[in-house]
Amino acid sequence: MVSAKGVNSMIKPLHKFVLIKKEEKRKNKMKKKIVTLLLVAAMTGTMVVGCGSKADDKTSDTKTEQTDDKKDTEEIQEAIHTAFI
Repeated sequence: MVSAKGVNSMIKPLHKFVLIKKEEKRKNKMKKKIVTLLLVAAMTGTMVVGCGSKADDKTSDTKTEQTDDKKDTEEIQEAIHTAFI
């Protein structure tokens, strides 16, 4: 028959092994949560930047600038024409 001391000496390493495995599983879960949060943040940032409406504003500004430039060019041409004719 095995004494209580002998059983205890066999259980301690097994118990320690089980505790270590539980700790590793807990750490792995935390790592997965952190990676998940980082991915969510990256995807959210990409969505915010990609779905902005800045492109519409730029095209209307460009059209306005082109119209203003055309008017300025016409005024300069008229001034030159009246000065030399």
